[in-house]
Amino acid sequence: MPDEIIRAFKNQEVHYFHIRILAVMLKFFLKSPQIA
Repeated sequence: MPDEIIRAFKNQEVHYFHIRILAVMLKFFLKSPQIA
């Protein structure tokens, strides 16, 4: 039981981390003058 909880928590952390990276990339692309 604890192992599954830890695994789920780690997966949530990774998912949150990926969302943050995507948000930063999106901001960078929106600030970038070139559309490509």
